[in-house]
Formats: sequence, C-alpha cells, structure tokens
Amino acid sequence: MSYLSSVLDVVQGWPNASALSYEFNPKNNGNITEGTIVKVSAGTLPGKSVVEPHTSTATYDCPWLVIRGKETFDSVTTKKLSCLRMRTGFVFDIVAPNLDANVSDLVYANNGALTKTPPVQDARPVGLIIEKNPAENKYRIVS
Repeated sequence: MSYLSSVLDVVQGWPNASALSYEFNPKNNGNITEGTIVKVSAGTLPGKSVVEPHTSTATYDCPWLVIRGKETFDSVTTKKLSCLRMRTGFVFDIVAPNLDANVSDLVYANNGALTKTPPVQDARPVGLIIEKNPAENKYRIVS
C-alpha cells in the first residue's frame, strides 16, 4: 500500500541492483520515519542489528536511508524499517523544508536529519544535491 504523505521518492538505482536494501528493527522500538538517516548498531539479541538516527563523523561510517518508516503499512505489519545503504549511487527526492541548501552543496546527517553544515570537522557527506525545487522544498540528492 502506498503512503500518500510520503516525503521521499527513490528515482534511480533501486531496486535495480545499484543499491543495497535491508530491513531492520528500530532501536528501542523508536518512531523512525521515512527520510531519516540511520546507522546500524548492535541489538539486545545476539545477531539482531537495530538502527538509530545517524550523525556524520570524520571516521568511516555506513549510513542508511529509511525508505519505509514506522508510519507505512508495510512497517506496521512487519515491525521493521526498510532502508537503503547510502553512498552506493542511488538518487532520491526528499522534502526537507529545514535544509536550506543549493545545487552542488554536500549534505550531512545530524541526528538523522539532512543538513548542509558538517556536524563535526572533516565529517563525511552522505550525498550531493543535484537539483532543487524551492516551491516544494524538495531536493534531488545522489548518495
């Protein structure tokens, strides 16, 4: 079932083998919505990873983009979030009214949200803005 209030559209690279998709449980059953950038961490059960909001760092990190959050029918039914591994070449559109960035700006994650300001010195970006629609607060980003 479609989520009609979606803030996110993957426009290129998924599911056609150029992005890795996986389903995770949210940490502590958190209310993680679509468009949130998350990181994988160890769960309370051995071998069961969970995700929580991510903040870009200067060291190697592996962020994921939530494409089906807690508010979607699929996630309510399965109790899992669908995520795409970032930095694999997929392109997505996202509504981000608080981003205030321009084409060719690098974007970072700060507690799960996109920002154009690096949260720490030498933080690794999660994407690059390739198109902007200011009327709808929508950005096209390659990650």
